Amino acid sequence: MATGLFHTVKSVEKNTRIISGHVSIAASGVPTLHDCDGATVARTAAGKYIVTAGKLYDALLYGGATFIQSAGSAVRFAQIESTAVSSTGAVQFDFVAIDGSAGGSVSELDEGSAFNFILVLENSSGD
Repeated sequence: MATGLFHTVKSVEKNTRIISGHVSIAASGVPTLHDCDGATVARTAAGKYIVTAGKLYDALLYGGATFIQSAGSAVRFAQIESTAVSSTGAVQFDFVAIDGSAGGSVSELDEGSAFNFILVLENSSGD
């Protein structure tokens, strides 16, 4: 069993906000955001999703997404295509197929697949 004193991220790293969520994918790549406070998600094109924070931030310190494939779908990895957290509050993730017929290209996420994301954001005002 671990011993020691543990702090929340906000108390250790001043002016840092973590936004995370789970996104399930329906037919035609339509996303549904679950378990997230303060963000929205939208599909902009096949395999391209924008996560928008509920406000503007000074910087994106870290961002990542993990793809959860449905049965028979190609394995994909997520890459950050663009960030605009200080102007629109948005981070765009592109999902790139790494096997199968769509290998190496951004392609539609299959119905029944999902992804989890995390954004670590910095805000100088502390709110």
